[in-house]
Amino acid sequence: MPGGRLTYEDRQAIASGLADGLDYAEIARRLARPTSTVTREVARNGGPCRLPRRAGGAGGHTARAPTPTGLARARADRRIRPRT
Repeated sequence: MPGGRLTYEDRQAIASGLADGLDYAEIARRLARPTSTVTREVARNGGPCRLPRRAGGAGGHTARAPTPTGLARARADRRIRPRT
């Protein structure tokens, strides 16, 4: 595994290479990385039109609204239903 993890600058270089119409092998040669690393990075981040992405920004658009916990639901049920 040459070089370890990709840096943000590497990801920017991948994005600019894709924008310039370079293929994955050429981008990988310019970064001195294996072609599979570039291919996986592009696939992991949603394809050629979605790079670069900052860490931690993946969940913002897919997050669901929080749901009440079981205890909060039980309390709400007690308020609505009369005790018998």
